[in-house]
Amino acid sequence: MILNRPEKTNTTSVPSQRTPARGMPGAVRWPIRVLMIGSDANLGQESSTDLLRQGIELHPYSEGAAALLGLSQEEPAAIIAPTDMRGVEILQFIDAVSAWADVPVIVGVAGDTESYELAFHALEHGARALLALPFTAQSLADTLHQLGAYGPRLGDPALTLTVGPIILEPQAFRVKVDGKFVALTPREFQLLKYLMNETPRVVTAEELTAGHGIYDDGSVAGTRVALGRLRKKLQTASPEAASVLETVRGLGYRVAETS
Repeated sequence: MILNRPEKTNTTSVPSQRTPARGMPGAVRWPIRVLMIGSDANLGQESSTDLLRQGIELHPYSEGAAALLGLSQEEPAAIIAPTDMRGVEILQFIDAVSAWADVPVIVGVAGDTESYELAFHALEHGARALLALPFTAQSLADTLHQLGAYGPRLGDPALTLTVGPIILEPQAFRVKVDGKFVALTPREFQLLKYLMNETPRVVTAEELTAGHGIYDDGSVAGTRVALGRLRKKLQTASPEAASVLETVRGLGYRVAETS
């Protein structure tokens, strides 16, 4: 549910400079990062893989104060704040976010009358949307699309990464090698995207693991196994593509054009 933000009637302002969420220069922030405050039950039966298929990376916080502290480091595209959030009263939380960053707040509504009344007060304080709880990956994706959090539409050349014969489309969640689609798991896809964004820098296995620890096996050994599977899939599609993914002995991995 998306509503236009009502004009604030008070004249009190907070002397603060907003800091928009930043992305790495030249890189595509995908999946987009969303902070969620409260219980995992708000997500219903969805999994991290369901969210990744929609291009969403969810970062949970147990209460509002911690989310405010993590706001500058996380640089999210949006924040989901339930009306019964802990640590900070939701109206104060929205005021704080509005003062510190240009990040839309999505209010999670449990469905009872009191929750809806508080949610509409939240809209008056600058919240951008309402989201029924528990939500699904699809309902969250629809809300983010309406808020414009996804940025450019699919097919925009800026959202296509190309190294050698490999073409990766972050929003479409697909990879082509020599014009043929290659089926990758979400973890393999994220590892390849990370390395393509960093090309030609060598990335350690530890850095890759730290950036993708939302999977069942978040170990360095698990990352190396996933990279081995990825190389085999690229090899099957094209020997040249497999050579683009290099192992730099004693240092890490990189994706780079072959000579």
